[in-house]
Amino acid sequence: MAEIDPELGERLLEMYRNAEKVQVYLKGLIPTYALISSKDLPEDADLGPVFSLGGGLAEFIFVCEDITPEKYRKYEAFHEAVELLHGDHSYAIEKEFEAVDEDMDNNELAEFCHWRFQALQDPSLDELAKMVSPRIQRIIEEYQKR
Repeated sequence: MAEIDPELGERLLEMYRNAEKVQVYLKGLIPTYALISSKDLPEDADLGPVFSLGGGLAEFIFVCEDITPEKYRKYEAFHEAVELLHGDHSYAIEKEFEAVDEDMDNNELAEFCHWRFQALQDPSLDELAKMVSPRIQRIIEEYQKR
């Protein structure tokens, strides 16, 4: 979860209130996220294309619609919801890949993985391979050979 100054927090909460909201159901969670533009974020804010604010009962998930492809937004929002709930980034990555593995055919899954691997910093691909299904492990192996 992003650490931000109170002034930016207030600005983001106002953006959340005014933004289009999308609610998804995925693996027992029903996260709601706000679609925003990355152009509305301060350049020095150090926020990714998907981020969250809050804690406890006040949790807000944001997805930059100009960066995150529409077909992947629900998985990224799901990742944020899992991370908010469990406080564990690696666990959220594991659950995100579990969800896409269940939802996508081989071609869609490979496309998602290649897109997602570009942004993956932690865990590494080798660590990720230990967390995911054999189907995703094969995609990781192919990706690493390139």
